[in-house]
Amino acid sequence: MIKNPQSKSILFNIAKALDESNEYGEALKYYQQLLTLEPAHIDGLLSYSKCLIEINRLEEASFYINKLLEKIPNYKPALINLGVIYKKNGHYEQAIKIADKLLEQDPSLAEVYSNKGGALYSLKRYAESIIEFNKALEIKPNFEDALVNKANALFALGNYKNAIIEFNKLLSINPNELNGLLGKGNSLNEMGEYQEAITEFEKAIKINPNLDLAMAGKGNALIELGNYEAGLKELSNALKINPSLEVAKLNQLVAHIYQKNDNEVLRIFENLHESNKENSEFLFRYSLYCLMQKRFSEGWLLYEKRFDTKGYKTFVPKTIPLWKKINFNSRLLIIGDQGIGDQILFSTMLNEFDSSIKKTLLINRKLKEIYQRSFPDINLLDENTTIVEKEFDGYIHLSSLGQFFRPDINSFENLSSSYLVDDKTLTQTLKNKIKFNKKAICGISWKSTNTKLGSQKNLTLEEMISIFNLDINFVNLQYGDVKEEIINFRKTHHIPLEYIDNINLYEDVDAALSIINSCDFIITTSNTTAHLAGAIGKETLVLVPYSRGRLWYWNSSDGKCLWYPTITIFEQQKDGDWSVPLLKIKQYIQEKWLIN
Repeated sequence: MIKNPQSKSILFNIAKALDESNEYGEALKYYQQLLTLEPAHIDGLLSYSKCLIEINRLEEASFYINKLLEKIPNYKPALINLGVIYKKNGHYEQAIKIADKLLEQDPSLAEVYSNKGGALYSLKRYAESIIEFNKALEIKPNFEDALVNKANALFALGNYKNAIIEFNKLLSINPNELNGLLGKGNSLNEMGEYQEAITEFEKAIKINPNLDLAMAGKGNALIELGNYEAGLKELSNALKINPSLEVAKLNQLVAHIYQKNDNEVLRIFENLHESNKENSEFLFRYSLYCLMQKRFSEGWLLYEKRFDTKGYKTFVPKTIPLWKKINFNSRLLIIGDQGIGDQILFSTMLNEFDSSIKKTLLINRKLKEIYQRSFPDINLLDENTTIVEKEFDGYIHLSSLGQFFRPDINSFENLSSSYLVDDKTLTQTLKNKIKFNKKAICGISWKSTNTKLGSQKNLTLEEMISIFNLDINFVNLQYGDVKEEIINFRKTHHIPLEYIDNINLYEDVDAALSIINSCDFIITTSNTTAHLAGAIGKETLVLVPYSRGRLWYWNSSDGKCLWYPTITIFEQQKDGDWSVPLLKIKQYIQEKWLIN
């Protein structure tokens, strides 16, 4: 180390070397000595400001950038740094404006595209941010910041498969890149690939044994695999390193909800709520617990926090007032949010509005034909329709109707047994295709396409063999590519499970509804088929997981589903074990359909 060096070039070179070694504190000392000798040293001012940015001393960095710009207006390197400062300070629109100005002059600046992408990402304009990251990567294919940020944007859009592709590109450049390992692990968790996720988190922990986020991710994966003791231990270790790590606390809450440790759930929630009353992730997760417990007034209130949670995507109008039910008899926009199953579930309340309200419903395109028959007084639009907001006087999300129409357990009394209407002609046509030579026709569905929850909800046809051996006709209601699975099952067991060709049950929900109504009763796991069958009033036996993978509305009251009067719930007695509910379903069928 040089003591009291007088050479400006030596001072600058030492500072740069320290800077590039991430020894920012030491680098600053040499930059300061340099600028004492020459206050207007251009490279010194620029590098000093960049070093200050790295350690988030943004106000000081801005001061030196502005000194540079006073000396050299429109100095490109200084403007680049100013854009970074704006982004870090949360002034995203200003960061975008500077980026656009720079790129208009020089469209070859990969770092500027990346910074603009980061600003767009922070504004939750994820698709736009990906465009900018792609431009950066066209110029600089191994640009690690752009790769990780593009992957994070894909993750935020729920495109976990493509996020993993980008994280893998990053890890091929730098196998020890912790953001890549963490991001890949989190993506695998979201896809329900928990064992693979653990592998990535363990790689990260091996590199940095104190990496709290990796411990929390591993703990989450273990909990979702049902290994609660090991998962809680990982979360505890993460909290020892970082006592304020909220994702670890949230997963502790989830673990105890899964284990039905009600006292512990309440204790954890009260502690979390006391320390952070505005954490939407905690509040929303607790709302689902309250709704499962039939504590509806409390649950619905917290359920509105879903709009602020990570990954929750829905259209929210900017100028239309939120509907509050009171003194309203005008034009109401109802926005169908969440998946098809949830939209069907909450549609049970559509007939409970005052008749004076002119209703328009944004709904999934697959449901539109069914809803035109079922709700003729409602104007229906595809959920991707661009809305002219001035045409409405109020809006409400479909999933928010419970707070008004289902405030307590008594509000579920006297529900209509059906509210969806099938296409009678199509139903008769499809029924004629079903070979009927036994006492009853049973429609059957055995899995969900939900990548995260499906492993807990799904059965195999082999697991259901005791049901198939009963003297009734079975017809397929399972959506997705299952034809080969059915053919192999029929060959192996000589069971005539009917499969109606040329109907895509995933896309053609109207045909699925008609097949359901062609049957005498339905057996299904807790998927879209269950919602359709319950909404049309068909007797339905629903197989429900014990805890993991069980959605809040599949709670029961003496075995009956609160939301669908014709659904009977058969639930596991422990995670992963379908033997008891399958035995009970077999006995139920024998007593009702086969006793005579």
